[in-house]
Amino acid sequence: MAKKKARKSSKITPVTKLECNTRALAWTLSVLFMLDVAIVSIFGAFGKYQGAVALYESFLVLYSTTFVGSILGILEMGLYGLIVGYLAAWLYNYFSNCKC
Repeated sequence: MAKKKARKSSKITPVTKLECNTRALAWTLSVLFMLDVAIVSIFGAFGKYQGAVALYESFLVLYSTTFVGSILGILEMGLYGLIVGYLAAWLYNYFSNCKC
């Protein structure tokens, strides 16, 4: 009877650093924020979601229920999405790599 080969001891893999791609998250949140404003603007034109429309009119400087105001509000919210996404990814990368 042939001898069985001993199994190699399983190696413990080192902990890999998971980093969030800052640009990808920034652009993703930007697109999602822009879609949100676009959907609320479209439904707001038909009299729906008036609470959300009022909130956007008070929060966004350039937003209004007109066509041009909606486009400017979409662009403004896209800029906010870029900033929030970049900061969120940067904070994630900072705290995931710290030795706390």
